[in-house]
Amino acid sequence: MSRRKILSIVCIPLLALFIICLFIPFISDGSTSLSFWEIMDKDDQMQTNIIIIIELLLALLLFILQICGALKDAKFAYFPIGYLLTNFVNVFISMIKREYFKYLSFGFWFGFIILIAILVLMIISNFSSNESKSKQEPIGYDPKTGKPIYARIKSYDPNTGKPIYE
Repeated sequence: MSRRKILSIVCIPLLALFIICLFIPFISDGSTSLSFWEIMDKDDQMQTNIIIIIELLLALLLFILQICGALKDAKFAYFPIGYLLTNFVNVFISMIKREYFKYLSFGFWFGFIILIAILVLMIISNFSSNESKSKQEPIGYDPKTGKPIYARIKSYDPNTGKPIYE
C-alpha cells in the first residue's frame, strides 16, 4: 500500500472525530455550554451547518476514492478542509474581538487541532509517492551463470522460446 493511501486512511478517522467535535461544547462559561451546531442554529445560520456537513462528506468521499484507486490523490479535499479551517479562524477572530476568548471550550480547540492535523497530513501526502514499494525478487536464475535474474521478461525468443529480459 502506498504512503499516500495510508495517510488518507489516517485522515478518515480524523474527519469522523471532527464531525463529533461539532456537537461537543464549543463555548462554555462554567454553567452553560453550547456546541458549534447550537451556536450556528441560534444565529439563524443553519445553512452554514449544512454546508459544513456537505463539505465533510465530500472530503470523506475524496479520501475513500483515493484509497480505492479511483483518484490518484485527494487534492480536492483541500477545498473542504480549507473552508472549515477558515470558518474556525473566523470564529476565533470574532471571539477575540468580542472579548469572549476565555469562553472557548474543548470543542473549539479539539476541532482546530484536528483540522490542522488533517491539513498537515494532506500536505505530506502530496509530497509522497502513490506507488507502493515492493521488493524486487528474482524471477529466475541464469542457466549459464547461476545468478538470479531481477529483470522483467520483455518478450520471448520465437526460435528458442527462451525469455528476453529488459
